Amino acid sequence: MHLRTGAFCLVFLCSALGYGQYQGPMSKDTNSSPTLRATAVFEWTGELANPKAGRLVPIAVWDGQQYQPGGVYLAQPEPLTVESGTLYELEKAGMPQGTFQVKSAEQLSGSWIGLGSVKLQLAAAKPRRPMSKYPPQVVKEGAQAQTNTQQAKTTPESVPSATTPKEDPDRPTLHRRDTGDTSAEQTPSTSSSDSDRPTLHRHDTDSASSGTSGDDPDRPTLHRRTNPGNPGAPVTSVSSPDPDRPKLRYGKPETQEGLVEPSKLEGLPADLEQMAAISDVKQTEPHSFAHTWYDPADESRMKAAMEQLAQKALAAENQATAAIPENVSGAKSRPKRKSSPEAPLPMLTEESFHAFELSWSSGVTAVFSAQAVQDGRTRYITLIAQPDFEGQPQIIFKQITSDDRLDVTPRLRLVDAVDCDGDGRAELVFELRGVSGREFGIYSITNRSVTQVFHTGPQS
Repeated sequence: MHLRTGAFCLVFLCSALGYGQYQGPMSKDTNSSPTLRATAVFEWTGELANPKAGRLVPIAVWDGQQYQPGGVYLAQPEPLTVESGTLYELEKAGMPQGTFQVKSAEQLSGSWIGLGSVKLQLAAAKPRRPMSKYPPQVVKEGAQAQTNTQQAKTTPESVPSATTPKEDPDRPTLHRRDTGDTSAEQTPSTSSSDSDRPTLHRHDTDSASSGTSGDDPDRPTLHRRTNPGNPGAPVTSVSSPDPDRPKLRYGKPETQEGLVEPSKLEGLPADLEQMAAISDVKQTEPHSFAHTWYDPADESRMKAAMEQLAQKALAAENQATAAIPENVSGAKSRPKRKSSPEAPLPMLTEESFHAFELSWSSGVTAVFSAQAVQDGRTRYITLIAQPDFEGQPQIIFKQITSDDRLDVTPRLRLVDAVDCDGDGRAELVFELRGVSGREFGIYSITNRSVTQVFHTGPQS
């Protein structure tokens, strides 16, 4: 009797647990494509608002797990990074400066580049403080001023006005207004009580319905590309052989007055400018990676200390190179140890100093680059340093090369601090320039260590 009751309870309990755990058929995740984030460098000559020529050089694509070469990623035949319609956000130390929209792609010296148009981000106008309803009065010191003060005290109904020159024609005023018709009285409660008071006016548009939404019609916005046949419906595919091809951030092709479409930029001119560009399918809040100095003198001291470290490193490198003579066969012989005077510090030129805060409360990371002429050769140096507890910079990365060894050890030129993988922490993007070619590299800094995580050259 008890066994039968226990068995019945066990069967009921198992069926109840099974019913509670079963959630129905599992739904398939239709959006299985990876979250892509592309990093590129926009290069131009002239003014950024009106470049003479420009190009977008793709660097890498972060697919959620690792970096992929941006110049060949999903090429059909052009890579995904320079597909027509792709929208990049131009950044400076993490802060947006404008957008670059790819219009077409071309091959330059065997590498793909993107051509398109630049649109700068409009800076929000700061409204001026409204003028007071009671403008300040300036009076002369003397008997006439005392008389006017006494008259004002005895007759509180009378309010001194700056527009009554009959009392004192020599009385100075700050801002004399032309009141025009004095017979018209205006109350201070109305908005037109002060004709010279600065006001902010909304841009007048032709359509009255555009002002009902409360948005600023001049505010730059990013729009999804629309279908020409059905303007209200978004484009679900592009003219590519693969309909499942993933997309980066796409913009709405539009022709606006003043929108510049720079021509193709060739070579490496002396006035070449560079700026980082990011294209991501998701929108993130901008975060500045520039270090904020609480005292401007700290920045000057840090730069001076970096200059001294660079001079000492170049002097030591030049002395070590000069101490290695070559014998007749061309092999380098071991130098003899001898006491030599300290080498003079070289004069630095083409200096570049940047201070970043690569993550929240991570401290300053300084990047310094310069060049100097020593023994008829031009040497290039790049230092990355972080301060110790006493604020003195400690070198965590150093690269020195010369003009006759650029193909072996390229020259490092900083592009910017960029969040290339979207984790909220910035990496340093460098241009590795040689004599006959160049590459781009992404360097990660963690625990006072610098690691090259990607470069655009042949991958090992």
